Amino acid sequence: MESNINTKAEEIITDSNGIAISKLDKSGYNRHVTYTITEISPSARYQTLGIEAIIDVEFNECGYIIGSNITKRSDVLEVTAPTINDPEDNFKLYLKFKSNPELKLNILKVDEEDNNIVIPKVNFKITSRILKDNLV
Repeated sequence: MESNINTKAEEIITDSNGIAISKLDKSGYNRHVTYTITEISPSARYQTLGIEAIIDVEFNECGYIIGSNITKRSDVLEVTAPTINDPEDNFKLYLKFKSNPELKLNILKVDEEDNNIVIPKVNFKITSRILKDNLV
C-alpha cells in the first residue's frame, strides 16, 4: 500500500526543543507501510540532509507497530519504539535525525611579503564537486 500524505511543512516544523510531531494517516493492518521523510529546509547553521530518509513500518492485525526498518539514510536517522505504558504507545515511533553543522571555510587574504597586512574586500568564488557519492 502506498500512502500519499499531504502534510504541509509548516505543520511539522520542530519546536524550540527540536521536536516535531506528525500525525499521519491510519495505521496499517497486517502490512508494511513505507514512509518517506524529506527535510524541506535545514535549520540555520546546519547542513541539509540532502536526500530523503525512508523507513518501512510493520503493523500487526490490530494496527500496532511491531517493527521498523530504515531502508534509506541509516547514517543520519535512528528509529526507536517507545516503552509500552498505555495502548497509544503501540502507534508511536521516535525518529532522531542527526545533522552536521554547516561547513565553513574561513579565508584570510594577506600580503604575499608581509602576512600582517590583511587585504580587505576581495571577492572569491567557491565551487564544489562531489568526487564520490556514498550516501545510503
